[in-house]
Amino acid sequence: MRWCEGCWKDNRFDIKRLKSAEIIYESAQPDALPDVAATVKELRAISGYRFPFEKHAAIILPDHFFTFGSFQVPAVAARSGLQPFLEREIHKTTTLAFKDFHVRYELGEKRENRIPVQYCVISKTRMQNLFQIAERSGIVPLSVQPAFTGLVKALKTATAEARHPSAFVHLGERTTTAGIFNREGLLTIHTIDRGVNDLLSAIKNACSCSNEQAASKLTDEIVLLEDPNCEAQGEIETYQNIEAVLIDLLQKIYGFLLLFSNDHPEESGFLKIILSGEGTKIRNIDRLINANLGIPTTFFQSEVDMMVSTLTLPEKESPSTIAALLGNLMLSPWLLERYDRIMAA
Repeated sequence: MRWCEGCWKDNRFDIKRLKSAEIIYESAQPDALPDVAATVKELRAISGYRFPFEKHAAIILPDHFFTFGSFQVPAVAARSGLQPFLEREIHKTTTLAFKDFHVRYELGEKRENRIPVQYCVISKTRMQNLFQIAERSGIVPLSVQPAFTGLVKALKTATAEARHPSAFVHLGERTTTAGIFNREGLLTIHTIDRGVNDLLSAIKNACSCSNEQAASKLTDEIVLLEDPNCEAQGEIETYQNIEAVLIDLLQKIYGFLLLFSNDHPEESGFLKIILSGEGTKIRNIDRLINANLGIPTTFFQSEVDMMVSTLTLPEKESPSTIAALLGNLMLSPWLLERYDRIMAA
């Protein structure tokens, strides 16, 4: 969990304050809710809580807190309302009823008499939990959004016109978000049920060590060589412990890219893959993905180099680890005169 105060102006980011704290979850399950009392305590500490003064904040949640996807509907059917189609799509991936969600969607450009729809939903239980935490922490939420929205905003701004789209891979703690975009916007997005925590768990189980020790082995030591396909790579003990998780993750990323290429043959072929998230702390992770998927791979910070060149960040933070946060600053959540912000406040 991070608290940031800053802005984006003159095509550069300016961060005044950035602090972080751990969130305590009541369960190890992917859909677990954080412990309210523990989260409020940590959030108060990093936000500079002072009763009775409130602070306004844009809230960014991990992508796995949401369910999102896309589908197409006949243009004629769309005129009578999209709710039946949304209900059908949402029920494919969740057991909750449609009325148990907050739902947002966007319509794309009509092609061959069909309209593409992208949707994003979050359970009302999660939102109630979030507002309870915010209220007890002295915070007024101005907006609530998944991490990928800010990330796409930053990448769109920095991307030049190109014939082929690019892909981004956000290596989060619990899940990995993969998306495909071009200068015009987001084309498709998908969450993969593998994250940095899976790598840490594999190390902890193999070495019988603490979470801190596992994190040190993963990010401080050399786990991936500059040529991850060489014979010496297989001799590194930590790599042996996490190899199965990495292979599974790479296969799922490849499957996502292949599915898009099959569905959109006119846009097949990718310019590059851009990495962000906690997983970018693993040295040479870009070389591993490049070597296995055959697509040039870079880090988020190299894509927005001019925007972040003057940033001073805390230890163990980089523009790639806070990519979603930086993109959110570009959305200008502090501009209270905007109509939607006035209504939220």
